[in-house]
Amino acid sequence: MKEQMFVLEEFFIEGRGKQSSHILLNISEPSSNPLGHGYFFALCELTQPQHSDIEHMQSLIDILEDSYCKAQKDENRSRLEHAIEEANKQYQYQKYNKKTRVNFFVGSLEGNTLYFTTHHSTNVHLFYKKEATWQTMPLGENNESDTNSQFFSAISEGSLRNQDILYVGSNACNTVTKKGGLLSIIESQTTTELLTHITQSCKKQGQKNTYAGMLIHGNTPKQPAPLTKDTITPQEITEDINREEDNTD
Repeated sequence: MKEQMFVLEEFFIEGRGKQSSHILLNISEPSSNPLGHGYFFALCELTQPQHSDIEHMQSLIDILEDSYCKAQKDENRSRLEHAIEEANKQYQYQKYNKKTRVNFFVGSLEGNTLYFTTHHSTNVHLFYKKEATWQTMPLGENNESDTNSQFFSAISEGSLRNQDILYVGSNACNTVTKKGGLLSIIESQTTTELLTHITQSCKKQGQKNTYAGMLIHGNTPKQPAPLTKDTITPQEITEDINREEDNTD
């Protein structure tokens, strides 16, 4: 099997307050996909859910993963776009209790191309180097509209470089994984130490909430590749997202 360009490492710390919060974390690795697709991952965080809400969201994840794994290669649309289209067809908007808060992030990584979409707010940050300085940029955190007729927003796309780090975490992690704090650790420590810091910080907050998420980073340590005209920079990802938001208005 061809060695993957990126590594995905997850964390999951189950809390005792299942009635107040619940997290569904799903990851499908390339090695488990017979058609040779990339990583597929979904993180769904439910606050004040009923049991039926959890079942509905798990069914939605199953639809997404099955549709992604069965999607054929298409030059015009990504496999994740096929999956999102199928999920939006089968799942009508806000099919959960009105008192339940659902935050959903779903994405795929094929080669070095990242595709993702959201439902409501997410805790996702891209850490990247610019002129030898680590910087951070939030991804997909402003999809708060309840007037959208579809469950998931439009898909965003961008490229990851080998030295980039993508952090995806539940919103409960916000208080323990301050962006500034993560940035300082990335500047001086390894991704293994970063993951250890995240899990230990979550555990120190007590066991009321459930914490979950993942880190995606380059498989081998390399010097930052120089930017070329074909390189999609973090700024370009932001521009793509803004254009998509304008088109949906």
